Amino acid sequence: MDTGAENAPGRGPAGFPLDAAYAAHQETVIGNLAPGKAADFLLLDRDIFAADPQDLWRTRVLETWVAGERLYTR
Repeated sequence: MDTGAENAPGRGPAGFPLDAAYAAHQETVIGNLAPGKAADFLLLDRDIFAADPQDLWRTRVLETWVAGERLYTR
């Protein structure tokens, strides 16, 4: 039975980084935010999972972090 749960907002994207790290045998150094792991992430001006899909194009990047260092600030 297809419940659609695998397509629920917020469920799938959260698993992408860790699943990709696991596939590359890198889950001990990348894949999620944890002490001792490389941190690549964006800080956005809104919760994209709660936002109206029609307004996603208005989302702005406030900060970009790569390997735990802030490379961009708006």
